[in-house]
This record gives sequence, structure tokens and C-alpha cells, in this order.
Amino acid sequence: PTPTPDDVALMETLLTASEPGSPATASRAVDAFLKALNPRAPASASSTSAPATAARKSVRDLLDETVLRCATDVLIAEPVARLESAWRGLKWLVDQCPTAAGMAVEVLDVSRGDLLGTLEDALSSEPFDRPDAVFVVDTNDDVAVLARLAAMGERAQLPIVVAVAPSLLGLSPDELSLGLEEGREQVSESWTELRQDESSRWLCAVVNRVVVASEARAKRAAFTSPALAVAAMLASSFRDTSAFARIFGQAGGVRAPTTWEIPSGREKGLSIPTEVFLPIRAQAKLEEHGVLGLGSGRNADAVLLAAAPTVFGGGYAVPLPAQVLTGRIVRFATWVRDQLPPGSGSAEVSSIFSQAAEVFLFRGATEDGQLKGEVVSTGNGHGVHVTATVRPEHAGTRFQLAFTLPLRA
Repeated sequence: PTPTPDDVALMETLLTASEPGSPATASRAVDAFLKALNPRAPASASSTSAPATAARKSVRDLLDETVLRCATDVLIAEPVARLESAWRGLKWLVDQCPTAAGMAVEVLDVSRGDLLGTLEDALSSEPFDRPDAVFVVDTNDDVAVLARLAAMGERAQLPIVVAVAPSLLGLSPDELSLGLEEGREQVSESWTELRQDESSRWLCAVVNRVVVASEARAKRAAFTSPALAVAAMLASSFRDTSAFARIFGQAGGVRAPTTWEIPSGREKGLSIPTEVFLPIRAQAKLEEHGVLGLGSGRNADAVLLAAAPTVFGGGYAVPLPAQVLTGRIVRFATWVRDQLPPGSGSAEVSSIFSQAAEVFLFRGATEDGQLKGEVVSTGNGHGVHVTATVRPEHAGTRFQLAFTLPLRA
């Protein structure tokens, strides 16, 4: 259910109180409580006996610890833990989207059971009104659901990025990195079959949550969906370059809200911005299975990508930025086709497509790419043959696209 304004205000108060500056606030609150218990206590510490001062300090420390434990218990319990994860992750994403960048973030808040139907309705708008990508925050390892999301993305001509659990690979989160290194991962036949389906070009499965809160004293860490991390990286790239391709390597890294120290295992004590440390080798192994893995450097705070595959494994496939661009171009061309006056000639069609692409796709920077449309004969009449070429820096790979749309009578 959608939170009420009072719920939102309470949530923001709780989360704000858990920021690094909160110990001082909590300390003042405890001091005020102690003064209320003993209003006749002298204001000057110098006039207080040593035993009384020690006793007050012991009581204060006890209350401080009790308040901290209570606050921690509240934050790690559902539904607060889930709300904190979503709230902090969404804030991180929105921070990458200043107004001047010309981006919009729309949030669809639905239950897991209503996801598919509600998303289908949301994507039934006109092609040019659809988003560039959809990001499913909740973790899923149900291949049947993932297949339906892939088909939905194909129909809407836009990528759907969904968080998946390591269990999709037959591993637990704690053993993800080592399991990949030792080759212990296993995928189901249904996953292998989905990867051969053309619709899986429009599905991106991402693993490894990002740290959004870390409190050493409370021994608490909060993580957000890896799907929001991919959204933040794409948004950061678009903000700085007007394209989605700069998400790889150090140049494409995005600083996470915070880091945490791995508490156990062979990487114990390592400070990273993700739940699990995934080196480049592990990311490459995930890519072989059609999964995008979020990585980072050692003792660093930036989320990094070595690769950004879609799920498709049946042949030539493009990375996620190029798939986003493919969807943009197809939806744009469909929209322009629908605006053509009846009986438009080849010269008129060519002019309309070129001019519209310059304004809406490339923002006047024709050196970044070109899109052309020409009238051709088809088996059922006439169509518009669309060709697009975009520089690798703006697509993440060498990019050429051609397709034909039927002209309406």
C-alpha cells in the first residue's frame, strides 16, 4: 500500500536520525533525560563529587546504549528495513538526476503479485511517451516471471532491468564470489532456454546489492536494490554526456552513499560499496550466464561495471546502453511514422525523419549519430525503411540499426 504523508514523515525522521550526525543528537537527548531525573543537580561538573559523576556517566551510557539498540531494532525490522532500502536507494538515484539534465524518474509502487499487470498497463501508452527503461527493485529468481518481463520489454521496445538473487545461480550471497571462482554455479534449464529467446534481449538481470547505510557502532548495514544502482549509473552517464554509454570502468563509476566492512570470510575487513566483493573475473563469469554483476575496487567507494550484458545468449547481442538506445530509436521512429501526413512522398519522409531525429534524438549534435527514413515497397504496400548509425562513445559499442515500419494507408 502507498504510505500516508504521516508515514513518510515518520520514515524520514527515523532515517535522518540514523545518519552519522545522530550520536550527538542522541547524546543531548540522554543528557536532557538525566537532568529531568535530577533537576537539582549542579550545572558545573567541577562542583559534583567524583562518585556522583561516575554514577551519572554509567546511567547515561546505559541509556545511550538502550536507545541505540531500540533504534537499531526498529530499523532492521520489516517494513521499516524494506522502506529504508527503497528510500535511500531512490534518493541516491534522484541525486544523479538534476533538473537541468532533462530526466524524469517515475515510481510505480505495487505489490509483488500486482507487478506484471500494473506494469503492463503502465507501458501501454504511446511509444514516444514510454520510459527509456524500467527498473524492478524487488529481487526475483522466478524464471517464469523473468520471462514474462522479457516479453513485456520486447512488446514495449524498452529494456527491463530486474534485481535477481544469487540463488538464480544456485549460490547464496555469502558464497557468490568464491562459488563463481570455483565454478560451483549452476543455472536451471529454464534459464538456459530463456537466454535463447529473442525477447531476452530486452531483459537485464543484475545482482549484488549496494550499501546505503552503515553504522559500525550499531553493527548495522542497509542495502538497496542493484537495479537502482544500474539506474543511477545510466542517469549519471546521461547527465554528463547526454548518452547512456559511460557506465564502464573508472570513468563510469558512481560513488555509493557509503561503504561497509565485510564482517567475515576471506575478504574480512575489506571496505566496499556493495554487499559482496565481485572482482572483474567474477563479473566476467556472471556475464557468461547473462547476469550483470556490480563490482568495485578494494577499499573504494565507487560502484563499477566491467560489463553490462542483457540476458540474451543466442548470438550477437549488444550491451545494455546499446539496447536502451535501440529501444529509443524504434519507439521514436514509430512515433514519427504515425505523424506522417497521408500520401507522404519519399523526399518528405526523409526530411521529416532527419529533422526530427536531430531535435529529439541527438539534441542538435548530428556528429553523434544519424537517422534516416525512406519509403520502400513491401509485400503489403509501402513502408518506411529506417537506418541509424551512432558513435560508439554514445552506444557503448559499434552501433548500426536498420528496420522497416509499415506505412499506414
